[in-house]
Amino acid sequence: MRNIEREGKYWTLTILRNGKDEDPGGLEDSEFRFGRFNFELSDSETDATRIPSGLMTAVGASGIEEEALETGFVVEMRDREQEDPRWVEFSSTATVSDISPWGRSRTLYSCGECSTLEFIKIHSCSSRPADLPRRIWVRACELPAPVVLWAMDNGVYDADKSRQMRLDYWLDSPGQTPAPRDDKVIPMPGPIGRPYGFMG
Repeated sequence: MRNIEREGKYWTLTILRNGKDEDPGGLEDSEFRFGRFNFELSDSETDATRIPSGLMTAVGASGIEEEALETGFVVEMRDREQEDPRWVEFSSTATVSDISPWGRSRTLYSCGECSTLEFIKIHSCSSRPADLPRRIWVRACELPAPVVLWAMDNGVYDADKSRQMRLDYWLDSPGQTPAPRDDKVIPMPGPIGRPYGFMG
């Protein structure tokens, strides 16, 4: 128990490329699906699909842009400082709390001027909700082979059968791509009181 406390909390989020998004320009334009577990994988029709600027920073620090665009990546998070330079430190800047007892408070974390992540405090029926730490270290890693195989077997990477081109594919974009709306950016989960993995 002491070793676990010394190492701090560790938790993950799995990010998978959405196969129905066939014409991505780059990380900022690509659509993804996400989940802590395979049974809670987001629905690309109704849930957020864009990765936040903070995850783009983490992917860049790990040098896995190509892999992230092809299949996705795993986000590792810790509440203790890490020596590996691929870990990116984020500090809390603002918190919005829900007035209801089961409401989810949200905290914005930043690393530099334009790199942010929004974390949500996770409630659990089996354990006391863990408070969001003041600082979180984030690292992006390549997907393990079993997760890629699971995604392939479950149609996550399958293309849309109708394959309808978007209008912006045919038009010249006026320079910089606009930032995605807040409701389309993937939120990050806070820690929970037990270890877990995407495959169960």
